[in-house]
Amino acid sequence: MDKCYAQRRNGNYDYNIYNYTTSHVPTMLSIALMKMMAKTECVLFVDSDNSIKYQKGQSQTLSPWIYEEISLAQNYS
Repeated sequence: MDKCYAQRRNGNYDYNIYNYTTSHVPTMLSIALMKMMAKTECVLFVDSDNSIKYQKGQSQTLSPWIYEEISLAQNYS
């Protein structure tokens, strides 16, 4: 997206446009996810070795998207 909208002819990126897309696109995706979860009857989360790590009796993820999905699912349950 940034290459299409923020890149100038000289190859450099427009800082303001780059910051706009960097902040707005993830927010738009997050809101779309919230709206869809609110409409669903149930949410299934596939717990794989790559998504959740178990250390010292606690589960954790380093992915902000997975964290958000789990948090939203808990709020809509």
